[in-house]
Amino acid sequence: MEQKKKTGIGHFGGYGWILIVAVFLVYAMSGCQNQTFSVLSDYYRNTVGWSTVQTSAIVTIAGLLVCVAQFCVGQLTTKKVSPRKLAAIGLIPSGVIYFICAFIHNNIVLFAIPFVICRVLAQTTSYQTNGVLVANWFPKKKGVVMGIVTMGIALAVTISTFLMGWGLQVAGVPGAYGIIGIIMIIAGILIGFVLRDYPEELGKYPDNDPTEKREVRTFQTEVSPWTTKHIFSTKEFWFVGFSMSIMLFSAGFMTQVVPVVLTSGFTPADIPILMTIIGVAAAVGSYICGVIDTKINTKVAIIICQICMIIMGALANTGVKALVIVALCCLAIILGGGSNYIVSFVQGYWGTRNFREVFRWMMPLASLISSLAPVVIAWIAEKFGGYGAAFWFASILGAISLVLILLVKPGFVNKKEAKWGVELTKFDE
Repeated sequence: MEQKKKTGIGHFGGYGWILIVAVFLVYAMSGCQNQTFSVLSDYYRNTVGWSTVQTSAIVTIAGLLVCVAQFCVGQLTTKKVSPRKLAAIGLIPSGVIYFICAFIHNNIVLFAIPFVICRVLAQTTSYQTNGVLVANWFPKKKGVVMGIVTMGIALAVTISTFLMGWGLQVAGVPGAYGIIGIIMIIAGILIGFVLRDYPEELGKYPDNDPTEKREVRTFQTEVSPWTTKHIFSTKEFWFVGFSMSIMLFSAGFMTQVVPVVLTSGFTPADIPILMTIIGVAAAVGSYICGVIDTKINTKVAIIICQICMIIMGALANTGVKALVIVALCCLAIILGGGSNYIVSFVQGYWGTRNFREVFRWMMPLASLISSLAPVVIAWIAEKFGGYGAAFWFASILGAISLVLILLVKPGFVNKKEAKWGVELTKFDE
């Protein structure tokens, strides 16, 4: 009897859903780690005595080191080292080290060392190995799957406010850190010990579609023509990488969202409901971005987010609370969407054969400018009288990001491969 083809975006399969839930948790908990100095801003500013610029510098240092770590991990994945094993190696220690950070508060340097290590481990897993796993399991549904899992990024502000707030009430600062660390460890166990790198290794199918057949052994040993020299000599690679990096610059605001809303006329009592509104709106927006990515076109979805980035500066500077909330919702959608698109663009334009080779370089490049965001935003806010100037700066960057992506035209991959005289890439879209 012929097996029914499962093409609906909701048909992910049992193991597929385990992957989706685990990756969602990784994005969410990594995002919660990133919100540490926002959720616990009163503690670190008033009790410990560390300034916003100091704590933002720690996050920025971690972000810069993530670029290096992503390249190293990308090199390992192209050498066929298991991405799920790399994920487990990163996530489980990250959860443990993050909890240890709760007990260090007398010396900012002693605190920064383990905090940076746990952030590098978590964020490298979030943006490097997770992307490879999603591309391996869902070559055609990658857009909508990334839209779902990166809801974890969008919801991290809300989740961290309530989850870390609950931990803080129950067990103080160690409780706030501990709950995030435990969930991170659980996600590492799910990915590392329950799942495999390809669905075929569990007797399943890519996209949970029985009509899709891949010979994994042949697929894993296929050589990509996209060498480092070829990648670097392709202008579209740089256009996409810098466009995504500029768009993800917005992430810097999310690490300081509590100070942002407090300087926008809101009170501490408003924060829980604001975080809920922002998180839910952002999660829905992230999913919609994924659907647009899958059903229409990745480039169209990117352009929508870039337009949001351009207009958010104007909304944030109106002084109208409702429009400030809309600006922050745009911000979270951009963050979730931007993470979707890197995987989707590389997979869709370069194809499965070339994914690991290109992604190992694309992800660190996309992280480069965004890693500077926390300290740049904090510095602009401090020097120019508040976060309004930083929002205007982000809007200008959004316009630059839009121009760069508009310069990317379809078909450039096949044109390059035809010029090199190799068999053309077979696309998954």
